[in-house]
Amino acid sequence: MTPPGTVQHGNTTTTTQVTIIVDDIDDNRPVFNEASFHGTLKENSAADIPVTFVTKINVTDADYVSI
Repeated sequence: MTPPGTVQHGNTTTTTQVTIIVDDIDDNRPVFNEASFHGTLKENSAADIPVTFVTKINVTDADYVSI
């Protein structure tokens, strides 16, 4: 496995890490369905077109009250 932020020149793999911090304002912390999430973008994406990566992250919070 390639450490975050490194480049392997032999097979042109680039890896980066994105950290999202969630502030908890009440007594129960949000619980995520996984400890970490991973995604992949194609290497041959067009250079002149912005790339958007969309993923779904499931989280529950015991403090949430539905109406």
